[in-house]
Amino acid sequence: MNRFYIAAVVLLLAAICMSAASATAVAQTDETPVATQQETQPDELQVRIDRFFGDWLVKPLSKVLFFDFWTEQWLGTSVPAVIIWLSFGAVFFTIRMGFMALPFLGAKR
Repeated sequence: MNRFYIAAVVLLLAAICMSAASATAVAQTDETPVATQQETQPDELQVRIDRFFGDWLVKPLSKVLFFDFWTEQWLGTSVPAVIIWLSFGAVFFTIRMGFMALPFLGAKR
């Protein structure tokens, strides 16, 4: 079982290194892609749809998900509501499911 975790970590690190190397290779090339007129100017319908969802869905959701709960005053840093929600959910379901994930991480009951 430990070999599986070692292999997974090695593959993950290799993927990260390869993506970083390809990103620097792309950044070092002097060629800039030539954009066509159609790519630079979005359709009017696309702009209207984007504006509609931005005003009616994205802005209200961002106000709820990234609400601060005044954590900067007592923690010294801003913690959005979504982080608090996910943390409480993780703790709750870990306890509720009887610490189900721990045996898979190598811990013994």
